[in-house]
Amino acid sequence: MTTALVDVECVGLDLGALRPERDALEATLASDERAHADRHGSPALRERFVLRRGVLRRLLAAREGLEPAALALRAGAAGKPSLLGSDLRFSASSSGDVFAVALARGVDVGLDVERLREVEDLDLAADSVLTARDRARLGALPRAARGEAFLRLFTLREALAKRDGSGIAGGGGGEDLPIEALTGDGTY
Repeated sequence: MTTALVDVECVGLDLGALRPERDALEATLASDERAHADRHGSPALRERFVLRRGVLRRLLAAREGLEPAALALRAGAAGKPSLLGSDLRFSASSSGDVFAVALARGVDVGLDVERLREVEDLDLAADSVLTARDRARLGALPRAARGEAFLRLFTLREALAKRDGSGIAGGGGGEDLPIEALTGDGTY
């Protein structure tokens, strides 16, 4: 069996640098996207949504040769957005002011970003999103390495779930992840 290589483009952006363009980006949003933005609990969360969705529209439109406001986006059953009438697939993620998008033609992609941070109640978090094998592998690590390893595993599981359109509650893919996912270099 041979597997064809697929071109996947990944774009990383700093939302802070996009703040001066907020009004222009918001002008590209559809009415349902503006309504979604308005449901955010604070002006800062609303602004982040507007920046993310507006720049996503710009990225997609540039690849489709369209104006950002002309794009027709729809959400799937689990909320994963798609671009109507196109084979362009995408996945987006943010953590703080970091925003990243993966784009590919004809194949589903999944992407997740997480900033490294302390994880409150690591065991509870791991029980809610990781497989039993992931939790066992995590438990075998020295305690000091578990927080970062959890975030690495969670990020991979979330990316797989986004690729499949299932959400992390859908299992995030049941496949085994590479041991390197735990520490970045395969060491314990």
